[in-house]
Amino acid sequence: MIKTTKAGIILYVFSFLLTGCAKGPITPNDPATANHQSSTAPYDKDRLQKIEKFISISWETPIDKVIYNDKKQDFTFGSDGEIIMSREKIENLYDSANEYKLKHEK
Repeated sequence: MIKTTKAGIILYVFSFLLTGCAKGPITPNDPATANHQSSTAPYDKDRLQKIEKFISISWETPIDKVIYNDKKQDFTFGSDGEIIMSREKIENLYDSANEYKLKHEK
């Protein structure tokens, strides 16, 4: 009887742990997404420079090898231009790169 009660309590608590960690949907007014531009809006010069520097440092690529194609909305980089990533993907990586921002942006 006691073992059954303990097992029931453990399962009850465990079920709360599994369901209690769900996050709500991100709204457009959420501060975490406030500085994330629309992927169709043109880059302002400051943000483009920050993202180019981020790519250069993160992928150890010379900054002059980081090229943004406004028409295709993607970045090409690498020593021979072998890496192509969409603007949206790079922006998501940049926006979530908190450690990078602490070390390289002040």
